[in-house]
Amino acid sequence: MNREASIFVAGHRGMVGSALVRRLQAGGYAKLLLRTRAELDLLDQRAAHDFLDEHKPDYVFGAHLAGVQRLMFLGSSCIDPRDCPQSIKEGHLLTGPLEPREAA
Repeated sequence: MNREASIFVAGHRGMVGSALVRRLQAGGYAKLLLRTRAELDLLDQRAAHDFLDEHKPDYVFGAHLAGVQRLMFLGSSCIDPRDCPQSIKEGHLLTGPLEPREAA
């Protein structure tokens, strides 16, 4: 990726998003488009479309129909450890073996 490219990271305060932001910043990517949920509700299709139309990011981590060069979509299905205590906390993720059918 071009270090001058604009990059939108959806969910930049979460586990995966914050790790992406740290890695991108460490790699010299300075044009990061970061919005909190209060600033941009991605469940509001019109607001999300308007944001992407206005800023035209080159890359998006989390999007649909954005017309970007590359799209990375991460699903969170069954990433919790098999015997994780409930209610699950973010710190419990990836701390034990995954469900066997999800580990493949």
